[in-house]
Amino acid sequence: MNTDLQVIRLNGVEARRHIQAGDMVLLDVRTSEEFQQGALPGAMNLPWPRLKSVKVMERETPILLYCDNGAKSRKAAEVLLALGFTRVYTMGAMAKYYQATD
Repeated sequence: MNTDLQVIRLNGVEARRHIQAGDMVLLDVRTSEEFQQGALPGAMNLPWPRLKSVKVMERETPILLYCDNGAKSRKAAEVLLALGFTRVYTMGAMAKYYQATD
């Protein structure tokens, strides 16, 4: 495993562009209850404690993580890197998506 892998942080504008392009898997790592209260367009919900069970995605799949304030997405990114995922991105708080303007 490459120990030099790092999470790439995207600002709101960059994240919004990738979400609109649909070129990354968008994972909301909040609880199911939080997800049901509102989520970003096209997001799938996978609470960060359950990430260790991810077996269906290729390890090279680009994944964009978000949560409410950045803490859960940071933990989720660490888990995915430990599982061997090589293209892990985070925008942290989902508010950055709504604050972004092109």
